[in-house]
Amino acid sequence: GNLPFYFIDACEIKGAADSVYLFGKVRTSSTSYASCCLRVDSLERRLYFCLRDFHFEKGAKTDKKVEWNDAREEIRQLLNKYNLPDFKIRTQLGLKDRKKMKKYAFEYPDIPKNEESEYLVVKFSHKFTFEMPGDTIGRTFSHVFGTTTSSLERLLLKKRIMGPSWLLIKKPKKTSKKKRMSWCQVEGIVEEPQQIERIEKQDDCPFLKVMSLDLKTVLNPTNHTNEIVVASLVIHDKVSGDGPTENEKDIRFCSFFRQIENKHQNLFNPENLAKDVKFYEKE
Repeated sequence: GNLPFYFIDACEIKGAADSVYLFGKVRTSSTSYASCCLRVDSLERRLYFCLRDFHFEKGAKTDKKVEWNDAREEIRQLLNKYNLPDFKIRTQLGLKDRKKMKKYAFEYPDIPKNEESEYLVVKFSHKFTFEMPGDTIGRTFSHVFGTTTSSLERLLLKKRIMGPSWLLIKKPKKTSKKKRMSWCQVEGIVEEPQQIERIEKQDDCPFLKVMSLDLKTVLNPTNHTNEIVVASLVIHDKVSGDGPTENEKDIRFCSFFRQIENKHQNLFNPENLAKDVKFYEKE
């Protein structure tokens, strides 16, 4: 069925360009939640070619008007240099093109601002990884946009995910224990972005489990590197994500001390450690 999912954060993993990982929470009962990780697959990449009105030859404008088929053929030849599938076989390999009118509002002086310009939009899978320079130009197009847009950026913009919020995940697949992707309690796979919808009427934000980590280091005089000697954790299980946290004193904490070699003992010798530990044990 469908899964209400409270989105908190997301990331990409190097080597998995066509997937994005979403992290958040799902309901387990009317009052409790579990951490959840979802992998979103089959992400698309898009390039936007801003078409010229007239052909450019040797850096100069000509009288020949740019036709749709002229631009399509030049861009097809350009993409073939990057080992992308040919337009003629787009139905088999997932490459599609279309013409679209868009407005531009940024720094390039040769693109009309606040006016619609004609763009050729190329869509293909993020599994086709390549780097096209952002200043690429041609006879029939003046600029290429989207050359550096990541899978994560594309997903957040397309689905209008503006920070932590409730999303509706349609028919996610649960991952097996042998193929775990994270330390979350619940994991699943979203086969395509179309299965993700933003819920307009937002419910209350679930409580968040927050950990504050503090590390103490000392300088090793032998190799002149900083070495961790103490790691202290403070954990709050019910931090409010959209308002003040009422039970501020309801926290847990612990510290880990590393045993230091005798020759370095003079570098770290916390005063009154035993006394402090007994004090907190009483608390």
